[in-house]
Amino acid sequence: MPRKHTEPIYSKNVAKGRPYAYCYLRGKRISLGAYGSPDSWDRFQRILAAYQQEDPGLADYGTSVPQAATVGELALQYAEHIKRRHAHGSLCKDRMEKSVFAMKVLTRSCLGFAGIPAERFGPKALKSIQEHLIEGRSPRTGKLFARTYINQTIDDIRRGFRWAVSEELVSGNVLERLKAVSGLRAGQARETEARQPVSPALVEATAVHLEADGHPGIAGALRFMRWTGCRPDEVCRLQLGSI
Repeated sequence: MPRKHTEPIYSKNVAKGRPYAYCYLRGKRISLGAYGSPDSWDRFQRILAAYQQEDPGLADYGTSVPQAATVGELALQYAEHIKRRHAHGSLCKDRMEKSVFAMKVLTRSCLGFAGIPAERFGPKALKSIQEHLIEGRSPRTGKLFARTYINQTIDDIRRGFRWAVSEELVSGNVLERLKAVSGLRAGQARETEARQPVSPALVEATAVHLEADGHPGIAGALRFMRWTGCRPDEVCRLQLGSI
């Protein structure tokens, strides 16, 4: 059973193949209507507002939200958090750079989200960022952003809000709303180029170079991958009896 003082959360369930929204209020489950529909959101916001007004002890349970926290402030704090993780060695450079880029996208002046309260950032705002990225180009290559990269950036923005929930900068309902935004599917943005196989001549030349450098075992593993098509981790797990 939900705790008596838990703030209502916009939740999803599927019944007879149809998704519907619900929340718990004082331990009672309340149906809100079709999941993601305007009516369900309006009803949920009324329930949430009434709950917050009638319960003076919300702060005791860590559910009060600092209204001064803007999207820009949230992005800045999350970017600093990510950089600290990289400095401490718990996050690779590539992942750090992609997360910081997502925060820059979130606060771009042309989108106008940096100054709004983080609590008001919702699915429509996230969708507008998604559409903006579809038309955007990589500053390094000049190509349109790939679909997989756009989906990763949107996920990174959601991770920023998940971290903000853990730091009590926003309520959990903000994150629940953002989960309603689906990733792009094939055909909705530029697809990455298909990977081509490496030339057998190049593989053999690399193996010869490895042998000359004193690494016959690695050369053998490279040739084995070429002959069988297995993955590097499968080679590492290989036992003599399996050959």
